[in-house]
Amino acid sequence: MWQIQAISFDAHVLAYQWHRTKIKTNPVQEYIKARCIDLGSDYVRVTKKGRISRDITGHRQLLMYELKTKFNLSYPRIGREFGGCDHSTALYAVARIARIRGEDKPEFVSGTDRLLGDPTLKQKIKDDYLCGMSIEDLAEKFAISELAIVTVAKMETWHKPHRTFLKGKPFKPVSVDLVSMQVDFESGLMLREMVVKHQVSETTIRRIRDRHGWKRGSAE
Repeated sequence: MWQIQAISFDAHVLAYQWHRTKIKTNPVQEYIKARCIDLGSDYVRVTKKGRISRDITGHRQLLMYELKTKFNLSYPRIGREFGGCDHSTALYAVARIARIRGEDKPEFVSGTDRLLGDPTLKQKIKDDYLCGMSIEDLAEKFAISELAIVTVAKMETWHKPHRTFLKGKPFKPVSVDLVSMQVDFESGLMLREMVVKHQVSETTIRRIRDRHGWKRGSAE
């Protein structure tokens, strides 16, 4: 019978791990990588698809538990972080570690409830949202579902101005100059050139064009 060895459950250690990784682009993956280093495990082996060796099974189960308690991820989402495990594998791992710690199995809280119950997190997301960060980038940055963000934004009527940024580009809260954009559009500047100049997507340009009735002198 294998045993879990050299595993720390100290709350202050786990809190530090979260503090150290929460500003990363993908906090979930960065958290797993950081904890693998602390536990002496190999990130690739821990997260690979298929069967894993017994020496890292305990570490994987611990990480699944930590993702559940720190990030409130659904069991299917936890499974996807570890090579596509099914939700029952993640459920078993979380329940097992909780039992070792003498705790009840943590319950899932929906992303919407999590946002509504955490004013600080909600305000951070709202601030970035109003500055133009895409829903996809917000979901990745804060490790919360796109649906939850959209739901809360609609519930609280967050009014997003005409500003947006390309996914993967550095985030800068700069407003779109509609007058300059209109002049460029009506003078015949190609959409791909406008994307680079104004740092907005073609879809956004088309929506603004349709909303304001811009016309070109020549075909796009």
